[in-house]
Formats: sequence, C-alpha cells, structure tokens
Amino acid sequence: MERKVYYHTAPSASPTTDRRMDAIGLFHKDQMTLQLEKYDFKPGDVIKGYVKLNLRKPLQGRKLTVAFRSTRIDTVMVTSHDSKGIPSTHMQKVKTIIYNFEQPLDQENAYLSEMYPFEIKIPADILATIDLKTPVHNLNIMGHTLPIPLGNQPLSTVIEWTVDGHLDVPLKIDVRATQQIVVSP
Repeated sequence: MERKVYYHTAPSASPTTDRRMDAIGLFHKDQMTLQLEKYDFKPGDVIKGYVKLNLRKPLQGRKLTVAFRSTRIDTVMVTSHDSKGIPSTHMQKVKTIIYNFEQPLDQENAYLSEMYPFEIKIPADILATIDLKTPVHNLNIMGHTLPIPLGNQPLSTVIEWTVDGHLDVPLKIDVRATQQIVVSP
C-alpha cells in the first residue's frame, strides 16, 4: 500500500484569535492575537511576528511563550471488538508532535495589554528530519512512557505546521492563540 504525505496549508492569511465566550456570549474574555508578517515559509526562513495580549484585567502569569511546532497527523484503520467479540473497523487520527521549538517572550509578570515581537528561525534541514515511520501510541504507566506501535500502516499522513502563543496563568485558564502556516520545499 502506498503512503501519501500531504503538507497542510494555512486556511487564510488572517490572524487567529483565541476568544473564550461565556454561555450566552455577552462578556469579553481574555484574548491573545498572533500576527505574522507572512504565512508561507521555506526551510531556513525566519518567522517574524508579534503576540498581542488584550486582557480584561491584569493577570499574574508565570510566563509568556511562542512556539513553532510540527504535528504529524496519521489516519489509520483500527479494529476493535465489542463485548460479544464482534469486530468493527473505523478510521482514527493519531497526532504526534514531531518538532517543537519554544521561545520565552517574558517571565513571571502582571500582564494586561502588551505586544511582544518575536523571530523564530526555521532550521534549514527541517523537512529532512521529519520521521515518517509507523506511528506509535505512548502509554504512560507509573511515570514510565512505553511506545506501543499501532498495528496498521497509516492510510494518509498530514504534516501540520503552527505558531502557538501561550500565557501560563496559575490556577486559571491559560490564554492561547494558534496560527497555521505553510512550510514547503
């Protein structure tokens, strides 16, 4: 069976904003906006942009970070058995982070409405380092991670590239934003 690898494309050239609304959508919630200079990149390029915070009130945060990530999404066929032993087969998506570079923008601080510029260099050999081996599911038992190979070869594989902003707020919901990008040869 031939495996297909797709490089995920960015849906649009507009920034993604993380908006959390209450049940009836009346109150403004904490926001983070990720704005990039461009959305299409090649290995060796520099991702330039900024993280903008627009919070309702000052929040004491542990740290503010921006990350460049690559996630491999495999579609596999999974067979399971019900209580009577009757098998059923369905497709399942398995997500694996295959590249993760996190850059701190600020340390513990009171955050409100600031703008943080950033630059992240994409490694020149990033596409050559992508692992297209059979995906594994990690099982965590008493603090030990055991890789368990999924039985079947993936039907398809998609590589998704993102830039993620994250404000770590202790004892509250963290503030996040994600922007999909394209990295192509």
